[in-house]
Amino acid sequence: RVEDLVRYHGHPVTNGMRTAADLTRWALYPEKALAAIDMSLRPGLTTQRELEQVQVPRMKGYRGIQLVRDAIAVASDRAASPGESELRYYWLESGLPSPSVNADVFDLRGRFMGRIDLMDHESGCGAEYNGHWHEMWDRPEMDRRRLAGLRSLNLTMDEFTSLDVGSSGVGRISSRFRAGYALAVARDGRHDAFRTSAPSPGLTEEAHTV
Repeated sequence: RVEDLVRYHGHPVTNGMRTAADLTRWALYPEKALAAIDMSLRPGLTTQRELEQVQVPRMKGYRGIQLVRDAIAVASDRAASPGESELRYYWLESGLPSPSVNADVFDLRGRFMGRIDLMDHESGCGAEYNGHWHEMWDRPEMDRRRLAGLRSLNLTMDEFTSLDVGSSGVGRISSRFRAGYALAVARDGRHDAFRTSAPSPGLTEEAHTV
């Protein structure tokens, strides 16, 4: 379609909206579709509004367009990797509340403790996707210390890798998510020591509130 084309170095190519839609609708699985749309949003190739209001209506009836619609509904421009996006798909399929993506977490003194890939603020349930570079150099030890720090704030954390996301299937991952969420909900909230925003100077320390 002419309206989907732009010129790049003198050659006609599809614009950002159409490219994002095609990558998403050609995905083999819904988790891959979500990853495709997230990775299109993060660098600004397009926006959810452009896709929803402009591109998808243009492509009504195209093969795979429902994958695009479904992915737009839960897409995020904050996902940092395809693996994180796929993990979020499994989180949502497990029936857990829609998570914050790459949420900054602070202790009660306002000290930055880490950025959590997926987090439900109310329950304090969090999940991390560790790609292959987390196995390199001193990253495993750094990750261990960071996770211990987050758990010390009364957060319930779980870690996943490509072995989990790529081969475990929805059932096994969903079981882990639901078990972790149940633990988080049952925690003693009196020990909560986390915030999701840095406290303003002069505020007294108090328990985490949502």
